[in-house]
Amino acid sequence: IPFVAGYTVEFNGLKEATVNVYEKKVVGYIDYMGSHMYFDKDGTVVESSSQIREDIPLITGLHFDYIVLYKKLPVENETAFTEILNLTKLIHKYELSVANIHFDSRFHATLYMGGVRVRLGNKDSMEDKIAELHGMMAVLANDSGELSLADYDKTAMNPGYYFIRDESIPLEAPPETEA
Repeated sequence: IPFVAGYTVEFNGLKEATVNVYEKKVVGYIDYMGSHMYFDKDGTVVESSSQIREDIPLITGLHFDYIVLYKKLPVENETAFTEILNLTKLIHKYELSVANIHFDSRFHATLYMGGVRVRLGNKDSMEDKIAELHGMMAVLANDSGELSLADYDKTAMNPGYYFIRDESIPLEAPPETEA
């Protein structure tokens, strides 16, 4: 059953039973042939829909030749879904609003959050990177540009990260001129 991870049945007498159904957690979706294909933590496609669910990120950069509903996505990197699951768990834990997660050919992640692109690099120290990002989002929320956490070093006393603001966004409002 597509959205069911498991169930339990508890009999409460001769005429009564309690059934508990455990739903599969959807961790991401990909766009394929005009549909949004939602998949679970194992990479099994559990739904094809024309609707976008706001709380589920679009995953890009995965390579596959075909998709079969209710079957595992045939991707090249077998650890892909473990890394996607770990990253989406951290995103939910730190309550970040991520629209898209892109993986490059080396499987380095980039998050798209409004106008901000966050390069996370490889999976090393991912929880620390996401925690650091959580602390920065209050400042970056209304900005547009690229933040790189790829070189994150948890031993650094005063870490510094580069944020390259998009050129189309002014640093501050232009001064008003008097007539």
